[in-house]
Amino acid sequence: MVVYSPLDALKIAQQDDRQIVFLAVGFETTAPSIAITIMRAKKEGLKNLSFISLNKVIPPALRFLCENRELNINGFILPGHVSAIIGAKPYEFIPTEFGIPCVISGFEQVDILTSLLMLMNQNKDGKPEVQDQYFRGVRREGNLKAQEMIREVFEPCDTRWRGIGDLASSGLKLRSKYKDFDAMKRFGISPSSGHLSRV
Repeated sequence: MVVYSPLDALKIAQQDDRQIVFLAVGFETTAPSIAITIMRAKKEGLKNLSFISLNKVIPPALRFLCENRELNINGFILPGHVSAIIGAKPYEFIPTEFGIPCVISGFEQVDILTSLLMLMNQNKDGKPEVQDQYFRGVRREGNLKAQEMIREVFEPCDTRWRGIGDLASSGLKLRSKYKDFDAMKRFGISPSSGHLSRV
């Protein structure tokens, strides 16, 4: 069955006694809606809803790219939708530690072109920083309520990235107080079993 949000899975579980498993994928952008769904399911005492948590977080992947000097990266256009949740602060290590300019960008053509110009100016001036081109959607501190929900339900974990390998603290797993909603534990599934190798 196709659902368009984790709350749809919650509604199905409320009306159906079968075990419902929601495949939770995405980055910081999708994590708050998954977190609120899990909190509601716990509050309602649902026993037939669980989640395969495969969410990832962006900063550790960016650090991996920065540390690989062979890539010779001279600028990052950072995702506006993720940044709307986490803000600009988690990226500050990029210019500070690696001297690489960054611009948080929107998605329209003018946003991307403006972001490229901002990156070129940072390179030209030799002053790398995190600039926010997508100021209409991103606050410097991000969405504090969404961050709070993520911290409430999830904790960092090591996870595998296709094409990269395992990255420390780059995934999100359910905290122990929400373990009853962990489909991997409920059904005895492990990523190394091969059952999730194509996810």
